[in-house]
Amino acid sequence: MIPDIKKNLIEELGLENLPEKEKNDLIVSLADALQSRITERALNFLTEEDKKELEKLVDQKNEDETDKFLAEKIPNIDEIMYDEFLMFKEETLETQKEVKKLLAE
Repeated sequence: MIPDIKKNLIEELGLENLPEKEKNDLIVSLADALQSRITERALNFLTEEDKKELEKLVDQKNEDETDKFLAEKIPNIDEIMYDEFLMFKEETLETQKEVKKLLAE
């Protein structure tokens, strides 16, 4: 995940004051969830052969190669990634609001 996006999401969630370890753990969890969403959406654009190749790259946990592969196969992958990030961010912020509301009751 791009550092500015990480910082932005942590700030919008109001979690800047978390200890660094907890903040980093949260970023890893959020990044994994976002990556899953992006991959799921990208699968719609890939052939069966491409899906198998993507699965191998994901299993190897080679994010750079995975990103390169997706960029080669899906010309608008950056747009897809950004759209998914925005939707994910909105859903995360909405969930946070709901949890805060429940805790306040």
